[in-house]
Amino acid sequence: MSPSRRNRSRREAARTTTRGNNFQTIPAPTADKIWRRYLLQNGAFNTGRPGETATRRIGYPVVKKPIQAITMNKGDKMINKKTKKTKKIALIAVAITATARYLTKISALAITASLMAGVMLVPSARASSHRDSPFISEDPAADNTDVYAFVSTETGRSDYVTLLSNFVPLQEPANGPNFYKLSDFVNYEILIDVDGDALADLTYEFKFKTRIVDPGTYLYATNTILPPPNPLDPTSQYVNLNQPQSYTLTERGRGTTGSGRVLLENVRTAPNRPGPKSINFTAVGRGGTVVQGDTTVAYQNLAEMAVHTAPNSGGLRSFVGPRDEGFYVGLGTAFDLINPTAPGADGTGGFNTSTLAVEIPKARLRAAGDTDGIIGVWSTASRTRHPVCNSQNLNDNQPCIAPGVNNGVGTQVSRLANPLFNEFLDPIRLKDLYNATTPSLDEKNIFPGILNPATVQGPNTLVQQLREFTRCTDVVNRRDQVASFMLGYPAGVVRGFPGNRETQTANPAIADEMRLNYNIPPKPFGAQDPMGVLNGDFAGFPNGRRVADDSVDILLRLWGGELQTEFGSSTNCALIAARLTDNVPANDVSYLPVFPYLGLPHEGFNHTHIHNQP
Repeated sequence: MSPSRRNRSRREAARTTTRGNNFQTIPAPTADKIWRRYLLQNGAFNTGRPGETATRRIGYPVVKKPIQAITMNKGDKMINKKTKKTKKIALIAVAITATARYLTKISALAITASLMAGVMLVPSARASSHRDSPFISEDPAADNTDVYAFVSTETGRSDYVTLLSNFVPLQEPANGPNFYKLSDFVNYEILIDVDGDALADLTYEFKFKTRIVDPGTYLYATNTILPPPNPLDPTSQYVNLNQPQSYTLTERGRGTTGSGRVLLENVRTAPNRPGPKSINFTAVGRGGTVVQGDTTVAYQNLAEMAVHTAPNSGGLRSFVGPRDEGFYVGLGTAFDLINPTAPGADGTGGFNTSTLAVEIPKARLRAAGDTDGIIGVWSTASRTRHPVCNSQNLNDNQPCIAPGVNNGVGTQVSRLANPLFNEFLDPIRLKDLYNATTPSLDEKNIFPGILNPATVQGPNTLVQQLREFTRCTDVVNRRDQVASFMLGYPAGVVRGFPGNRETQTANPAIADEMRLNYNIPPKPFGAQDPMGVLNGDFAGFPNGRRVADDSVDILLRLWGGELQTEFGSSTNCALIAARLTDNVPANDVSYLPVFPYLGLPHEGFNHTHIHNQP
């Protein structure tokens, strides 16, 4: 054998999995394609539908009873009892990449220690998708940080779905005089797939325009910011705000060309919250008491004037403005060579973000073609240009104007659906590709690494690190991860959960979308379980995502393998995975019980960052 062929053979062997000498050994990616093709042909992706009986089999997590369980000896046949046809499985490798043998024996010492402690501390993530790829880390104004999707819990609004998308990560509240804002040169979008084909059926686009009232001063506000002269007019701007920003909200249906339907035009955004001299600090609090020096009530009154109802829209509402960075997570421990502590510290505490919010009538989703109450949501940012200031494009009224008219479609530079998906599940080589592409390409680009992270991505993946903690987390054949983030759950796989996998198509696309079954009634604001579906609160993450859901702990439990046996694994890791936590149990400020739900932004004059580890 030539050296080149010998090296190639060694590389191929390194990418395969075997389980004894009697089994055919082939490259894992090839086996996965064969197995997936068989499942598609036999309808295995449809399991869990009403009226179907599902049985767990080797290979894919759940398949229909007509498919016989696979035996792994060379030359064995796979029999479809429904068609009486046989299929040779000499090319099907060990249930693709079968659970590693050593995972079936769990370290008793590790389990005992973790059970005695009650929890297993693991390295936490940076905030949900902040600075998640090399390219977007250089463009914070277009950096999509968090997406939320849930049935509205505000009184009288249960017939609406709230969608939130945050941009511009980890804003220091005191960072004036040019406080953070959304870019006039980026098109921001929230997209909805109603039928499971990974294509947008409804798109809500936000375009911004910033004006400078007095270019002769450096001030953000020339005096105390006061309500607009005509608060009922959404285009009327706040008094004394020197850099007001407005936006136009446009709705586009599937295949819509041209301008789409303008819902709101040149309406105001909420201002920043510099401090008590910029915000009227004398306000009436609860019970008629006068609050001196605290801008909370006064700012909330101003911000509520940035909630707009679109005319002739069935009550659709929108909001844009600064909010508290509501994704609570320990940051410092993750990047000190994985150095978890108890208790943890909220690394996003004291920081703000920029929120785009839209509340959509369920009737609008049905009118767009939804028939089963299940949707997929994601958000994008597309940069139309990156302006460069020079002597040719400066003037007195707008310090930096890019040449030309800002009417381009733009180039997509950021995308987000499920929290921490691109952050932790994609390797560096795929992160910018993910941000630049649509969900319809995820099956080709992303799916192999989600299914088989150890064999496709290499040894230093997240699940490999989690296995070091649990000793039972599967590192290959992670059908549970595919369901959690790229397909949704069939009905009944999680006990009592009606499911959130699309049923309008026989084979829904494999794509990173935040799937929401909005037929599930919402829990009242004060009665929500932050662990969502895993604790029996089926209106929470990963069925959509509410602002108070403990996304990090939920993800750690899912990544750790809490549901892997429900999807075909022979290694039960539920007890251990359920104890995974970053030990940051709550946000640093309160969420709101009303739209847009995220907490008020921190004040620049008086705020605190609690980052010190114990």
